[in-house]
Amino acid sequence: MAGVASHADVVAEVIRASESFGLEPSRSYSHGQRVWGAERVIDVLLYHPHSRERVGIECRYDGGSGAEAERVLTLTADVQTWVMRGLIVVAGEGFDPYMGMLRGKGLVIKLDDLAEVLPLYFDARVPADLSPTESGIPARRRARPLSS
Repeated sequence: MAGVASHADVVAEVIRASESFGLEPSRSYSHGQRVWGAERVIDVLLYHPHSRERVGIECRYDGGSGAEAERVLTLTADVQTWVMRGLIVVAGEGFDPYMGMLRGKGLVIKLDDLAEVLPLYFDARVPADLSPTESGIPARRRARPLSS
């Protein structure tokens, strides 16, 4: 997505996208300890008020070095220990050479794909007034609203 140049930008975009689906995001959600003992603070916790489901989202940005992509592999093991479902949302050119391997873990998605994935995790409907140009998602790739 245009304008994403840091971890904070990825977090802000995740929150913006989740709010457009009627989800309630919380930043920096403290949730026990990580596999290696450090305090676990999940970047964004999404809550769907109708289903009462929660999904934790870790956000990562790598502008080109590829170093953060290697850390994501370890992070997938941590996400699998959560008591809720979790996703890792990545952005930046540093992830491009690794995306095939990271997607194979089943937990890692690119920020550009988030709007397509959120409805799969929740009974989240795509707002009818959200045009493809406002969302940045081409019309042919946008999730369709679920039937009532």
